[in-house]
Amino acid sequence: MASGMEVTKAMEKLFKPGRGPAGRVAEALGDMMSIASMLPVNKEDDAAFFSFLEFLMLKISSVQPGGVMIAPAGWCTRSGGHVVLLVLTRSLDPGKFSFAIVNTGEGLEYHAAHADPVTAEVKRNLAFVLHDVPAIRVNDTIFWFTIYRMMVYPDDKVRGLLPCRQFSFAHAG
Repeated sequence: MASGMEVTKAMEKLFKPGRGPAGRVAEALGDMMSIASMLPVNKEDDAAFFSFLEFLMLKISSVQPGGVMIAPAGWCTRSGGHVVLLVLTRSLDPGKFSFAIVNTGEGLEYHAAHADPVTAEVKRNLAFVLHDVPAIRVNDTIFWFTIYRMMVYPDDKVRGLLPCRQFSFAHAG
């Protein structure tokens, strides 16, 4: 049986940035915090928003094949708001990504659902994942502007993460 010290050392190795899957997640969470600190939430400041988008695009372009980037997103109103997580994973084919929206709160009533076969309790999908997203779509600043404008410029009428239903990841241009 391993001692507490041995377990601690093993955990430190496991979560060391850049080492193994857990290390990559730890690194992605650290990057998420830097993205969050740059996001001008409720500021209505065009220059700060532009700087944030430049910073975000650099972060996205630095995701290596097999790598992951996690970013906060959501929407703000004058009286509150809601945060979701965006998880961007670059496939081993550098021209493709997976894009996930993870939500555990407001808006879940719009998520796909199923009944638990034992309890009949309604279970909601917390993540919506798109696979094989072309890199040209992920590197489109206008898409990210659309996502983040709801956090920078509060609007009491804004609801939902993807208000522009005509935007398509599937076809480049």
